[in-house]
Amino acid sequence: MKSIKLSFILLLIITVFVTCKKEGPQGPQGQAGPGNPDPNIYGKWEVISGANEFKYLIINNDKSYYVLFEDTFGFKSQYNDIALITGSQIVIEIGNGYLYNYSVSSSSLTLTNTEDTISLSRNNNVPDQDNWLKKITSLSSINAPIKRATDLAWDGQYIWYGNAYETNYLYKINPLTSYVDSIPTINSAWGIEFDGQYLWTSNNGYDKIFKVDPTTGSNITESVSMGAWIESIAWDGQYLWCWSDNEGTIYKYNPQSNSVVSQYNIGTAGGITYANGYFYLCIYGVLHKCTINPLHAIESYSLENLHIHGITYDGNNFWVSVYNYINGNDNYKTNVSDFITC
Repeated sequence: MKSIKLSFILLLIITVFVTCKKEGPQGPQGQAGPGNPDPNIYGKWEVISGANEFKYLIINNDKSYYVLFEDTFGFKSQYNDIALITGSQIVIEIGNGYLYNYSVSSSSLTLTNTEDTISLSRNNNVPDQDNWLKKITSLSSINAPIKRATDLAWDGQYIWYGNAYETNYLYKINPLTSYVDSIPTINSAWGIEFDGQYLWTSNNGYDKIFKVDPTTGSNITESVSMGAWIESIAWDGQYLWCWSDNEGTIYKYNPQSNSVVSQYNIGTAGGITYANGYFYLCIYGVLHKCTINPLHAIESYSLENLHIHGITYDGNNFWVSVYNYINGNDNYKTNVSDFITC
């Protein structure tokens, strides 16, 4: 069963993401003594064995740390927080658990607990945390029409926005005036796309997408079954690409033959759009520019302090639906922003 999505509040102004320092056990006294970490632990480390997708670890002298991830598809992400370090133990969020015993020399670091043994080698050529993800800057932003971030679509004039659980309407936004219009719908659309003539939307947890009249909002037809909870849809001029959150799979759907041509199993769904021969996928708040065959990320982008969810392309710029945490609570601020990737 798909977990319930968190609620949103609307705001145009961006606020800063707030992290909280984790509390944890002090751990036993080690060679360096409690509260006195072995100074060799600081620096840049590359994973040699014992960790999937976790590629690099950076531990700074102020005990801030950065975990840099990259999976088999090339999707990059990163996590940072403050470590608690004694002479022999470290509280850090990687792998399975938080509390690790460590042994360290000038060239190697080993982290162990009941679940993991992670071996790392010092590598001063590890990318800086600020360069792991390329930074993109918002050019402008518009208030989102509902309190949730959804998929986006572009019809040549308007940005279309889904309705999720919130209302019985699909929304079209004029990017020049920020004016929001709407059409009625019986679908709860997380995913939405425009094929040049019609809209296509998902509907709640159904495993199909629905062809929709963009004037009346009426459903015209439906697809064959794919994966449940279709989070986003992309149109490449011939095929619709439908990303199921339930199955973690992107389905290549031919609307002419009403058939699934192929599929990619890549994990938890986010936003997807097609532009200039590439896919742009949003995964865990990070945007990835990807080749299609094979599916592989060639660049990863972040929008500072914001979680990127839905995406569309207007022929010049990309538009995204975004949200951010507020003081560590499960409340969000959301808007629609546009930017250019390079």
